[in-house]
Amino acid sequence: MKEILYFFKDNKDICQILFTGQNSSSLWDSYRKLSINLFLKKIYQKYPKSLRIDGNELKQAVEFVSSGFFALYKNWVMDDCKEDIEILAKRLSSLSDGCIMKVLDSNNDRH
Repeated sequence: MKEILYFFKDNKDICQILFTGQNSSSLWDSYRKLSINLFLKKIYQKYPKSLRIDGNELKQAVEFVSSGFFALYKNWVMDDCKEDIEILAKRLSSLSDGCIMKVLDSNNDRH
């Protein structure tokens, strides 16, 4: 996450234009497709038990987290990247882990 945040910060002016321009929906679509695949790959690596979960349920959780990340990235860039990257990266990691763990735990409760 830090690498993404550093990329956005290093390219803040361009990102601000992309986030608010006419092509912002294209940016969202590209980000969405890429991030969902990357999230799922990391989840399957980090939490092998996630392979037993209904793919649709896990994908919905990942899409939820991914959408939240995009909104936070956009807000952070539009606010001139003022918040410390280390703090924001830890918060994002905590939020994503919390959401995914909730899905994994609730799935285990059902079985």
